[in-house]
Amino acid sequence: MTILAVVIWVVKHPFVVPIAEKTGTEPNKFWHKYEFTDEEEAKFTDVSKLMTLIAALFSVHATLSAWAIFARLYAQSGPPAEVLPDFFGDPLDGLQFAFFIRGAAQGFAMIERTKGNDIAHLMGALASQKWLWKQMRVPLLIKSIKLVATGVSLLM
Repeated sequence: MTILAVVIWVVKHPFVVPIAEKTGTEPNKFWHKYEFTDEEEAKFTDVSKLMTLIAALFSVHATLSAWAIFARLYAQSGPPAEVLPDFFGDPLDGLQFAFFIRGAAQGFAMIERTKGNDIAHLMGALASQKWLWKQMRVPLLIKSIKLVATGVSLLM
């Protein structure tokens, strides 16, 4: 139940990087006052919907992975030292990716839902994506090390 609660929280609370107000050279005019056309906004909406779907699939995958790990742990009569480290792999990675993808999707969706702040919302969505891609380096490095270790162990 705890995992399901975390998944629901991730879906309902996206990570959106706040954008500070910036002013241009003219007084009382903000640099981000720009409005995309309806066709351009529709493209952002399509991207947002796709990203939301992918985030939901990451959440489902993380939930199923955690369930499988707990099922293995329950079936195992020995110490959980061999099974519990798996919990810190795919399930937590999936929830983290879902969290950041959903935040970036929210930024893209705000472009269509609001008027006059399209550039600010676009910059927020891009900042969320930058954060997402920065976070993917660590799990990829860990998985690569595991892959190399497995390959070395097979050669010996």
